[in-house]
Amino acid sequence: MDSLVDGEYLVEFLKSRMSMSAVYQPLVIRELITQGGSASKRRIAEALLRADVQAVARAERTVMRWPKTTLVKHGIVRYERSSQEFSLLVNFADEAEKAEALRLCEQALCAWQDPARVRRASRRYAAILAAQGRCQACGASGFTEKLDVDHVVPWSRRNLKTGTVTTKSGELIDVDDPANLQVLCESCNRGKRDTDDFDFRPSLDRIAENMRNLRALAVESGYTAQQLQEHGIT
Repeated sequence: MDSLVDGEYLVEFLKSRMSMSAVYQPLVIRELITQGGSASKRRIAEALLRADVQAVARAERTVMRWPKTTLVKHGIVRYERSSQEFSLLVNFADEAEKAEALRLCEQALCAWQDPARVRRASRRYAAILAAQGRCQACGASGFTEKLDVDHVVPWSRRNLKTGTVTTKSGELIDVDDPANLQVLCESCNRGKRDTDDFDFRPSLDRIAENMRNLRALAVESGYTAQQLQEHGIT
C-alpha cells in the first residue's frame, strides 16, 4: 500500500514545486479532492475536457452545425439564441416511452463507436489519401467536389453471410478490403452505380495501354519516332 503524504506537503507542492505546461496537474488534484480522494480515469478525463477551453469551443461549434440544424429542422429541439439554450420539444406519454428513447440513443452511440465502424472509417481515409484527394475516374479534386469511397466490386454483390466479394482475378476478399476501394467524385460514383465493377485506379497494365494509345495517336498525327523518343514516348 502506498504511503500517504500530509496536506502540508501537498500545499507546498502546489505553491512552489509544481511545474505546469498545461492545466492537468492542478485539475487532477482538484478532481480527486472534490470526489473524496478517488475518481475513475474516465471522470478525470471528462474534467480535463471541460477545462480545455479550446476543446469546449470546438465542441460548441460542432453542436451548432450538424446536430442543431438537423434536429431543429425535424422539430425535435428548439434553440434560443438569446439564452444560448436548447430545449427538447417532445411530450413523452409516460416514463416507459422516455426510457425507450434513451435506450435507442445509447444503442446509436454504441453502434457509432463500434470498432468495426472505426476500421471502416480508417480504410476510407487511407483510400482518399492514396488517391491524393482526387477522383480516380475524372481527376476532380476533393477541394471542389465531394469524394466518395466506392467499392470496385459493388457492395450489393457481397456474400450476405461472409461479407466477401470475388474480384475479377478470382480472389475472395472482404467487401471493405482496401483492394476493393477506389475514390470517385459524387458525379462519377452516381454514374457508375452498383452494376459496374470497373477499376479506375492506376495500374501498370492500364498505364502501358495508355502509352500505346498515346504513341499510336502521335504517329497518326505525323510525329516521327525520334520526336517521340525525345519526349520519352517509346
